[in-house]
Amino acid sequence: MSFTMRTRILGFTLLELLVVISIAAILIALAVPTFSSTVKRIRTQSQARDVASALSYARSEAASRGRRVTVCHLNGNICDGAWGAGFTVFVDGAAQNTMDPTDIVLREFQGVGTNTAKLYHYAALVAVADSSLSFNGRGEAGESLSFVVCDRDNDPRLARAVLVSPVGQVNFAAATIGAVSSDIGGNALICP
Repeated sequence: MSFTMRTRILGFTLLELLVVISIAAILIALAVPTFSSTVKRIRTQSQARDVASALSYARSEAASRGRRVTVCHLNGNICDGAWGAGFTVFVDGAAQNTMDPTDIVLREFQGVGTNTAKLYHYAALVAVADSSLSFNGRGEAGESLSFVVCDRDNDPRLARAVLVSPVGQVNFAAATIGAVSSDIGGNALICP
């Protein structure tokens, strides 16, 4: 009597492999757009935090020095409003929003890269673009300001605002995922 044992070969077939690869491809295709949006949102939030840090620094320097401190992007020695390209914090002795030979550069900050940034003040509840932000010697801004950071696609759902109150307090707009946040004037954020 001879017994033949059948041994089962462990492994998987080509068909099983193709099914698993197909399922994995479908799951990855569904996850990539969500992941991309998350990366954009986190990048925009991070850049808004950097802006808030720079504005808080400027306010602190103005209060500690007892002198006017201005934040702006300098084109030569003139504030031009190109916030996305970086900005400079300097003691603005002549209070002209220009860099004079007697002014002191305190710090320079990187821009927001491919993202966009705008500073708005509110005159009669209408947003008006500004080229500079200044804190007086007491650390006060003197008016309500919103610094809006948008992603490179200008999606208002990903925009974040840094809010500056007239007394100079720097805050963030409440971030609501998937919805448009508001600026200091209560208006929905818009991206240029």
